[in-house]
Amino acid sequence: MNWTNEFKNRIHDFENQFNEKDAFALSIKIRVSSGCFHREHSPEAYKIIDEEIRHIDFKKERIAIIEHESGPEILIYLAVIAAGFQLSSSVIDLIKSIIDARKKGIEKGDNPKDDLSIIVRGFSENGELSDETILKINHLDKIDKKLIKELTEKAVVKAIKNRKK
Repeated sequence: MNWTNEFKNRIHDFENQFNEKDAFALSIKIRVSSGCFHREHSPEAYKIIDEEIRHIDFKKERIAIIEHESGPEILIYLAVIAAGFQLSSSVIDLIKSIIDARKKGIEKGDNPKDDLSIIVRGFSENGELSDETILKINHLDKIDKKLIKELTEKAVVKAIKNRKK
Protein backbone atom coordinates (compact mmCIF):
# COMPACT_ATOMS: atom_id res chain seq x y z
CA MET A 1 0.00 0.00 0.00
CA ASN A 2 1.42 3.41 -0.90
CA TRP A 3 1.65 6.40 1.42
CA THR A 4 -1.40 8.21 -0.01
CA ASN A 5 -3.65 5.20 0.56
CA GLU A 6 -2.31 4.73 4.09
CA PHE A 7 -2.97 8.39 4.80
CA LYS A 8 -6.46 8.22 3.28
CA ASN A 9 -7.29 5.22 5.47
CA ARG A 10 -5.94 6.99 8.58
CA ILE A 11 -8.08 10.07 7.87
CA HIS A 12 -11.12 7.93 7.06
CA ASP A 13 -10.78 5.88 10.27
CA PHE A 14 -10.49 9.09 12.30
CA GLU A 15 -13.53 10.66 10.60
CA ASN A 16 -15.59 7.56 11.32
CA GLN A 17 -15.24 8.21 15.05
CA PHE A 18 -17.42 11.31 14.61
CA ASN A 19 -19.26 10.99 11.28
CA GLU A 20 -21.13 14.30 11.36
CA LYS A 21 -22.67 16.25 8.51
CA ASP A 22 -20.63 19.25 7.27
CA ALA A 23 -17.50 18.11 9.08
CA PHE A 24 -14.30 16.39 7.98
CA ALA A 25 -10.78 15.54 9.10
CA LEU A 26 -7.49 17.23 8.29
CA SER A 27 -3.92 16.43 9.23
CA ILE A 28 -1.38 18.86 10.60
CA LYS A 29 2.01 17.21 10.29
CA ILE A 30 5.08 18.51 12.09
CA ARG A 31 7.76 16.94 9.95
CA VAL A 32 11.53 16.94 10.28
CA SER A 33 13.33 17.85 7.04
CA SER A 34 15.61 14.83 7.31
CA GLY A 35 16.45 12.29 9.94
CA CYS A 36 13.98 11.45 12.69
CA PHE A 37 11.76 13.22 15.19
CA HIS A 38 10.32 10.49 17.39
CA ARG A 39 10.83 9.13 20.89
CA GLU A 40 14.00 7.19 20.19
CA HIS A 41 15.95 10.19 18.89
CA SER A 42 14.11 12.97 20.75
CA PRO A 43 13.40 11.59 24.23
CA GLU A 44 13.66 14.98 25.94
CA ALA A 45 11.20 16.58 23.53
CA TYR A 46 8.73 13.72 23.97
CA LYS A 47 8.88 14.01 27.76
CA ILE A 48 7.65 17.59 27.31
CA ILE A 49 5.09 16.64 24.65
CA ASP A 50 3.73 13.83 26.84
CA GLU A 51 3.33 16.26 29.73
CA GLU A 52 1.48 18.74 27.49
CA ILE A 53 -0.93 16.21 26.01
CA ARG A 54 -1.78 14.63 29.37
CA HIS A 55 -4.24 17.45 29.95
CA ILE A 56 -6.02 17.23 26.59
CA ASP A 57 -9.43 15.62 26.25
CA PHE A 58 -8.84 14.25 22.74
CA LYS A 59 -12.43 13.13 22.18
CA LYS A 60 -13.90 16.47 23.27
CA GLU A 61 -11.34 18.45 21.27
CA ARG A 62 -11.83 16.13 18.27
CA ILE A 63 -8.13 15.60 17.78
CA ALA A 64 -5.66 12.72 17.78
CA ILE A 65 -1.90 12.60 17.79
CA ILE A 66 -0.11 9.95 15.81
CA GLU A 67 3.61 9.44 16.21
CA HIS A 68 5.69 8.84 13.11
CA GLU A 69 9.42 8.52 12.67
CA SER A 70 9.39 11.80 10.72
CA GLY A 71 7.46 13.67 13.43
CA PRO A 72 4.06 13.89 15.08
CA GLU A 73 0.82 14.25 13.17
CA ILE A 74 -2.24 15.93 14.62
CA LEU A 75 -5.55 14.80 13.16
CA ILE A 76 -8.34 17.33 13.62
CA TYR A 77 -12.04 16.96 12.96
CA LEU A 78 -13.50 20.25 11.76
CA ALA A 79 -17.10 21.33 11.81
CA VAL A 80 -17.75 23.67 8.88
CA ILE A 81 -20.43 26.17 9.87
CA ALA A 82 -22.11 29.01 7.99
CA ALA A 83 -19.63 31.55 9.35
CA GLY A 84 -16.61 29.40 8.48
CA PHE A 85 -15.04 26.71 10.63
CA GLN A 86 -14.14 26.05 14.21
CA LEU A 87 -10.43 25.45 14.84
CA SER A 88 -9.84 24.76 18.51
CA SER A 89 -7.29 26.91 20.30
CA SER A 90 -6.03 23.58 21.70
CA VAL A 91 -4.79 22.68 18.22
CA ILE A 92 -2.73 25.86 17.94
CA ASP A 93 -1.45 25.39 21.50
CA LEU A 94 -0.48 21.81 20.68
CA ILE A 95 1.43 22.79 17.53
CA LYS A 96 3.29 25.47 19.48
CA SER A 97 4.00 23.03 22.32
CA ILE A 98 5.50 20.47 19.93
CA ILE A 99 7.72 23.11 18.30
CA ASP A 100 8.82 24.39 21.71
CA ALA A 101 9.43 20.84 22.97
CA ARG A 102 11.64 20.13 19.98
CA LYS A 103 13.72 23.23 20.75
CA LYS A 104 14.00 22.41 24.46
CA GLY A 105 14.78 18.80 23.66
CA ILE A 106 17.68 19.84 21.43
CA GLU A 107 18.95 22.13 24.21
CA LYS A 108 18.94 19.07 26.49
CA GLY A 109 20.81 16.88 24.00
CA ASP A 110 18.23 15.45 21.58
CA ASN A 111 19.53 14.76 18.08
CA PRO A 112 19.21 15.44 15.18
CA LYS A 113 18.67 19.18 14.85
CA ASP A 114 17.14 19.28 11.38
CA ASP A 115 14.50 21.87 10.51
CA LEU A 116 10.79 21.24 10.95
CA SER A 117 7.95 21.91 8.54
CA ILE A 118 4.30 22.31 9.39
CA ILE A 119 2.15 20.70 6.70
CA VAL A 120 -1.65 20.79 6.40
CA ARG A 121 -3.10 17.83 4.51
CA GLY A 122 -6.54 16.60 3.58
CA PHE A 123 -8.70 15.23 0.81
CA SER A 124 -11.35 16.73 -1.42
CA GLU A 125 -14.75 15.04 -1.55
CA ASN A 126 -13.61 13.27 -4.73
CA GLY A 127 -10.47 11.94 -3.02
CA GLU A 128 -7.86 14.38 -4.30
CA LEU A 129 -5.00 15.00 -1.85
CA SER A 130 -4.18 18.56 -0.78
CA ASP A 131 -0.81 19.08 0.87
CA GLU A 132 0.49 22.51 1.85
CA THR A 133 3.67 23.34 3.74
CA ILE A 134 2.76 26.43 5.73
CA LEU A 135 5.94 27.04 7.71
CA LYS A 136 9.56 25.89 7.90
CA ILE A 137 11.23 26.26 11.27
CA ASN A 138 14.83 26.03 12.41
CA HIS A 139 15.24 24.96 16.04
CA LEU A 140 16.77 28.38 16.75
CA ASP A 141 13.78 30.30 15.32
CA LYS A 142 11.33 32.00 17.66
CA ILE A 143 7.80 31.29 16.51
CA ASP A 144 4.76 32.77 18.21
CA LYS A 145 1.25 31.33 18.44
CA LYS A 146 -0.20 34.23 16.47
CA LEU A 147 1.83 33.29 13.38
CA ILE A 148 1.00 29.60 13.76
CA LYS A 149 -2.70 30.42 14.12
CA GLU A 150 -2.72 32.76 11.12
CA LEU A 151 -0.92 30.35 8.79
CA THR A 152 -2.85 27.29 9.97
CA GLU A 153 -6.23 28.96 9.59
CA LYS A 154 -5.30 30.20 6.11
CA ALA A 155 -4.34 26.65 5.11
CA VAL A 156 -7.54 25.24 6.63
CA VAL A 157 -9.63 27.71 4.58
CA LYS A 158 -7.83 26.48 1.43
CA ALA A 159 -8.42 22.87 2.46
CA ILE A 160 -12.13 23.57 2.93
CA LYS A 161 -12.30 25.13 -0.54
CA ASN A 162 -10.36 22.15 -1.99
CA ARG A 163 -12.75 19.81 -0.20
CA LYS A 164 -15.64 21.12 -2.27
CA LYS A 165 -13.88 20.64 -5.63
